[in-house]
Amino acid sequence: MRKLSPWVLNAILLTMVIGVSAQDKQSSRVPLISDHPSDPEVAKTFENALSKGGYILNLNRMMANAPKLMAPAGAYASALRYTSDIPRSYRELMIVRTLQVEGGDYEFALHTTIARSCGVTQAKIDALPQWRKSSLFDEKERAILAYSDGMDTKEGPDDATFHNLSSLFTSKEIVELTLTGGWYIGHSHESRALRLPIDDDLVRATRNSSCSASDKNRGPS
Repeated sequence: MRKLSPWVLNAILLTMVIGVSAQDKQSSRVPLISDHPSDPEVAKTFENALSKGGYILNLNRMMANAPKLMAPAGAYASALRYTSDIPRSYRELMIVRTLQVEGGDYEFALHTTIARSCGVTQAKIDALPQWRKSSLFDEKERAILAYSDGMDTKEGPDDATFHNLSSLFTSKEIVELTLTGGWYIGHSHESRALRLPIDDDLVRATRNSSCSASDKNRGPS
């Protein structure tokens, strides 16, 4: 059998990746609304974002199919983002773990990028599948991850897991974590059900959601 040269193999691989990417773009089960939607409120939202050099997420393009739900969902997301006491790094760690367990590939691609900007190391992200055996996570992170994994079961977190969490966090913080986890469990199911394709430009897609050096404790969740 003739051995292919490295550049030929690379060309074949690139062709395969492009082919898969093109297929993914066509896989959404509902239309991904264009930059110029017919609904006036959605059009205003999109135009405002684009005028500031923003990026319209595929998530928002999908939600634009139901305009009257899009605004309330955005308001709830903003409340989660900007009123939480839990540090961003803890929230993003929980989000990434939730998306990993629930199979939320669309949001996972976004939030691994965001999490790194918020101080979650790539080593921790890589260790999440076996976090119980890892020494990388501190006491609070382990409590959050145990609670997150419990939320991803039919039974929910057990009493021992909740007791441990409540010894480290206030009731307000626990509710914030619970609502954050629940939000991304829902997003995981929605993106899978509608086969939402991953955004083409993850750098631009996460620019407004990533942590700045002075904003590790608040911002988009």
